Amino acid sequence: MFCIKTSFKLLLCILVYIFAYLLANMILPLSNEFMEARTSELSTVMLLMFAYVAWICFSIYFVIKHTHYNGIKLYVRIIIIFFFLVFFKMHAGTIYSIGLFEGSITVFDVLHMTITGFIPLIITVPLMIKLFQNKNIENNTKVTKTFNFKNIAIKLGIIGIVYLTINYLFWFFVLWQFEEFRAFYSTTSGQILWGGNDNGFFVNFIFQLFIGIIMGIFTIYLSKMITKNKITFIISICLIYLCPAIMSFSNQIVPDTIRILLSFQLICTMIIFGIIVGIILWEKIERIELNKKNNA
Repeated sequence: MFCIKTSFKLLLCILVYIFAYLLANMILPLSNEFMEARTSELSTVMLLMFAYVAWICFSIYFVIKHTHYNGIKLYVRIIIIFFFLVFFKMHAGTIYSIGLFEGSITVFDVLHMTITGFIPLIITVPLMIKLFQNKNIENNTKVTKTFNFKNIAIKLGIIGIVYLTINYLFWFFVLWQFEEFRAFYSTTSGQILWGGNDNGFFVNFIFQLFIGIIMGIFTIYLSKMITKNKITFIISICLIYLCPAIMSFSNQIVPDTIRILLSFQLICTMIIFGIIVGIILWEKIERIELNKKNNA
């Protein structure tokens, strides 16, 4: 049960994450171009950052509380899952779209944001495992699961197609209906990125398929960690997938209307995508309680 004591522990983790993030930003400053292109006030940025950090910390908490893993195995898997499903997914898209922001953001800035997001993650996760882990559960439970590689390849292909399909549907039937959105992506770079010409469409198609498959691959890691309940597994996926959507609210180099539209698109698509991926990847796992086996 989410009690007051748990809330204070989670708040402590959020503050540690923010402190580590600010420290990382002091060590690795952003470029002058990015700093000059920022459109939000510092107070707004800090509020949005707190909301994002609170979301990512709660997502980590949820995974820790619903997994049979503990210790270093849990630490490594959380780092891998959150790095690829949150930071890699988010910043790969930024690099892909960097032509839209020429003069406002550099590849160095994208690498900076990846590193300054990753550093507080590796610092905060051990604290969260210490505070919230299910003690001794790994010693009492053995989980067996065999992978059929052909079956996994088919599922990953389906996940990739689902990802690009959902994105295209939202882009062209929802976002493209807004004049501000069409104007923002009316440049040559925007047309290429969003499939406004034949060459751009093919590149965008491959990129979206690639991101969808990558997300499926690292969600498989999560499928081995949360095995008791299908609904819990799907909720954990959606929480993690929504992290980039919450982060996008603090995007400081796009107009407010575009930021809100893109954030809305990410929230909707990631919830739908997360539910579908959860259904596709869920498998009932054989769990062997060692104590019962030893007593038999």
